[in-house]
Amino acid sequence: MIQSSDELDVLVIGGGPAGLATALRLQQYRLKVQVITKRKQHRELVGDHLSAETSRVLQQLGCWNKFLEAGHLKSSGTRSIWGSNLIKFSDAINSPSGNGWYIDRLRFERMLEDQVKEQSIKMFNGKLIDVTSDSKGWIVQTDEAIRHVRMVIDASGKTSAFARKLGIPRITEDQQIAHCTLYKSEKPAEIYSMIEATESGWWYSSYLPGGLLSVILVTDAFASSPWLLHKSSEWLEDTLSATLHTSARIRQHCGDERKILSQNIVHLSSGRLEVSAGKDWIAVGDSAVCYDPIAAHGISQALVTGRDAADATVDALSGDMNRLSQYTKRLDYSYAYYTNQRKKLYSVEKRWPKSVYWINRQRTERDS
Repeated sequence: MIQSSDELDVLVIGGGPAGLATALRLQQYRLKVQVITKRKQHRELVGDHLSAETSRVLQQLGCWNKFLEAGHLKSSGTRSIWGSNLIKFSDAINSPSGNGWYIDRLRFERMLEDQVKEQSIKMFNGKLIDVTSDSKGWIVQTDEAIRHVRMVIDASGKTSAFARKLGIPRITEDQQIAHCTLYKSEKPAEIYSMIEATESGWWYSSYLPGGLLSVILVTDAFASSPWLLHKSSEWLEDTLSATLHTSARIRQHCGDERKILSQNIVHLSSGRLEVSAGKDWIAVGDSAVCYDPIAAHGISQALVTGRDAADATVDALSGDMNRLSQYTKRLDYSYAYYTNQRKKLYSVEKRWPKSVYWINRQRTERDS
């Protein structure tokens, strides 16, 4: 076990978008910062959406030009079939914020990692073992070193690894699973996302860089169907055939053969930490708040909270807790607003009153 001789200003635990955004912002303030991240494991490409508002964050982090050069796709808007069989259009051209982006998630994360390396921010592979506080801040033990740090950023995702070491509970709102399929698109597709509600959940599809079509079914992790049934390709095909617009989109752009490049299942849980910050630590991204996937806040929220937490950290280290207080209040307000919007959205769908999925979502709203 290496005993680090350096005293760090900030240790970031987690090397995803939230953690890397935080580290890049902190480096601009000339603070001594390091990042601890898990060893990278192979992940299937699923596809993600980046909101228009986060372009400003990427500019602030010095990544905007690299982002534009990476070949991500501008979104023309969203098509939704929700609450009825009619298609509702939400076009980016009519949005005051402009267009969002459909991104290659792995390419996006590599861009952030490259930016971190260019700024000479040290990243280490490690697993959090223990934390203790002292008069100067924290003594953080990982499986590769012991570090003395003034401030900790918990960017460890839904595990909230640092906060959980402090005994802070995580409040789970909902648990769902996503069946993710990646198709090779034979024909150029319109670059929009589509959301289509069905009896067993809702489908999301979007065009991705490289001529790919990402198709995802979000359904109930606690549905009455056995777990093996959820993994069944036959069950998935039956569910897809029940769609009107999603199945037509796949046929149009992928042909009858529908070349599948990958399939996998992702566990989705939404919720938040009971406490998201203290005087010498802050949670960011999914570690602080994880939204229902219907909100499409994932990466955008990671970048924004990373930037804002870094700004709050700078002031907190000098004894000014005002921005830290503002940070937690914004999280509380955003989560309350999201909860209200989620209630309204799920309550709209009345077409399947006996569906386990919709009963569970709407019962949650009534009981809350």
